[in-house]
Amino acid sequence: MKLLPNRLLLLLFLLLNNIILAENVEQIIAYKTWEWNEAHNEQSISKLKDLYSFAVIGYGKPCTRSEFLTKKENLFAKFENFHQTIDPKFKISYYENGLIKCEFSKKAKALKPPYRLKTYPSYLVYKLVDGYYKIVEEGDEITNYNLNYHPRLGKETMQAKVEILAVKKDTNWGFILMISLSFLSLIYIIYYLFFKKTKKYSTQSYSQPNKIVLPANNIVSESETKGRLFENYIVERFRKHYFDIMIWQSDKCVNGRYALNSLNPDLVMHLRYSDVSKEFAVECKYRSMVDTNKMVEYCTMQQLKNYQKFGKDNQIDVFLALGVAGSPDNPRELYIIPINNMSDNCLSFKELKIYAQKPPFGNFFYNFEKGTLTVYNLRSEY
Repeated sequence: MKLLPNRLLLLLFLLLNNIILAENVEQIIAYKTWEWNEAHNEQSISKLKDLYSFAVIGYGKPCTRSEFLTKKENLFAKFENFHQTIDPKFKISYYENGLIKCEFSKKAKALKPPYRLKTYPSYLVYKLVDGYYKIVEEGDEITNYNLNYHPRLGKETMQAKVEILAVKKDTNWGFILMISLSFLSLIYIIYYLFFKKTKKYSTQSYSQPNKIVLPANNIVSESETKGRLFENYIVERFRKHYFDIMIWQSDKCVNGRYALNSLNPDLVMHLRYSDVSKEFAVECKYRSMVDTNKMVEYCTMQQLKNYQKFGKDNQIDVFLALGVAGSPDNPRELYIIPINNMSDNCLSFKELKIYAQKPPFGNFFYNFEKGTLTVYNLRSEY
């Protein structure tokens, strides 16, 4: 009977934790919906880009994020005084496939004559992508009706729809109180389980546990070490002021099993300069030497196809940075190969020299208009 209060306390903690997690998700969705509205009124494409996933269904039409944002740019260019308001009463629904739908009323001027203020029953669909909730669909019921479009969101969970008043900057004292109660409950449970119950056994002696030896297939090989050193070398040549690292693959593998995204290029970089916002990908390869009398295989044919598919699917440029000789963290030769334009995975040394960069190697320069990636020569002025 002495354990009953502690079991009840544990149940209380689990219950409060579930409530907190659910409310926390709803607060995140509400906050991001407010950000989406403000980004439209500020006509900020960069802010909108952070909110959308790579692929978006925009008003019934599947497209890439870049294509959808281009439509937004055209909208803002046509209506310089564009403004919209949203009703803070949000209705949030959960689906078994992980999608979350946020419904609300939006007021904005119609996009066709006579351009009167109109109310649209609108919605945004969110999905957890790489640890962040991203918008994967945007639409409204009027457009769906006109297009005879029905969103494919899957089956709703048993959890009831939640209606919240999303006042952006108000402090949620109820939420803070639940966090405090849950935290205190957790501290008490930890104290009871790990201190109070083990106190009477503290005088007993135990032998040292056996040393844990990692299996051989978890040991990092020499080639992997060189690869990581060369990746670090490449990353350090992207200036933080202009470039963000969006994705950096880990390429982890156990007994031949690996994540499918490890087939993609090592790096996805984001250029931000003035009003420019562009992404591109870089695959990093290092060779201790190449035979100048033979064809140089800079990657396998399957890898080439994978990289080209990644570039096509995401509408971005893909490059292969090939370091040769010297050391992985200070190669003597550096070649930047534009993967999108390649038809073969092998080049003669004469063909490879076309992509050679001049040492000593400085920082990268990405010309998004020409689709080229080059390295500044430290002896030149820039």
